[in-house]
Amino acid sequence: MVGTDIDDAMLRAAKQFVADEGLGNVLLRNDDLFATRLQPASFDLVHARFELTPLGRGHDQMETYVRLLRPGGTIVLEDPDWGSWHFNPRAEVCQKLIALIQQAFARWGDAEAGRNHLDLLRSFGIEGNVRAEVLALSPGHPYLWLPLQFSAGLKPRLLSLVSEEELRQLREEAENELRQPARWGTTFTVIQSWGRMVT
Repeated sequence: MVGTDIDDAMLRAAKQFVADEGLGNVLLRNDDLFATRLQPASFDLVHARFELTPLGRGHDQMETYVRLLRPGGTIVLEDPDWGSWHFNPRAEVCQKLIALIQQAFARWGDAEAGRNHLDLLRSFGIEGNVRAEVLALSPGHPYLWLPLQFSAGLKPRLLSLVSEEELRQLREEAENELRQPARWGTTFTVIQSWGRMVT
């Protein structure tokens, strides 16, 4: 199994995970998806998790994935659909933060990538299958804090949409909402699509 990323920090985190889990069959490499050094037609499975949404270059990405697959190999795509990402009771500031996150992906990536998987696969001659999963998050679940984690990771992008002070205030108020002990929620939907290369 080969895992790739262009970010050395992500690779260090992945290496730590591999070591912690005792995974002896995983090779991690620094590799650029758009200028890959991996051998063509060398993989039975290509799995792209949350890559189409942030990069927003679906056709270019698929060209690489297809080039890496052996004939008969399987490609798996996973991306979010934001429609189910909610809090109960409603958390107004968290929802504003989520709207900003979606706006950032719409401007610099492909916020609708998950919904377009099947069309993308079909454009490469792959008949796709699809499934979706949403998690219900009980009070105290760590995934309830995803809007804050996303807003930290996307901060440079978000600061072109709101001021630093506005973002700081949104994060602070969202944190207060999430500290309410009865708050629960649902995650964004994970769309998983897959298909087999037949030629």
